[in-house]
Amino acid sequence: MSQSHMSNVVRALSAHGLIEVEADDQDGRGRRLWVTAAGRTAMGRAEARRGERFDSYLSDEPSRRHRSELSRSYEPGLLTGDRLETAA
Repeated sequence: MSQSHMSNVVRALSAHGLIEVEADDQDGRGRRLWVTAAGRTAMGRAEARRGERFDSYLSDEPSRRHRSELSRSYEPGLLTGDRLETAA
């Protein structure tokens, strides 16, 4: 990520009250970023939504296309001792 892009992201997060920005005492050019209570709440909601989407993905029956791809890539006996020896 370029420095200008990072500056834009930090500026936007700060404008939305999700982070606080302050000068770094040890490096005048540096900035310290702090997540606000609103930022923690937003991260929690995003994590919950991501978890819901992942759970939904796992619970859905694979599509017909996906099932056919799985059946083409599966070789019976792939993990048998004979196959492992020939693969090694």
